[in-house]
Amino acid sequence: MKKYLVKHSREFDFDLYKFTGYGGIFLFEYDCSGENLFDFVQDLSRLFHNTIKKLAEFLLETYPDILGLTFGIDIGH
Repeated sequence: MKKYLVKHSREFDFDLYKFTGYGGIFLFEYDCSGENLFDFVQDLSRLFHNTIKKLAEFLLETYPDILGLTFGIDIGH
């Protein structure tokens, strides 16, 4: 996941600021377009889903009902 984020940080115009446990903080430019941000979230969600699905199928006997990412957006200093 981190390789993907580093590789696509220019395309989606953000800086990887910090990883905290399984979470991350991404700093987007203040004038980032909503469309660009949505494309990033959608692309990252797709990658996460496919990666976790492969791991779950390989490691678990029963596939979990719920898998997902949580996103939050904050504007400020």
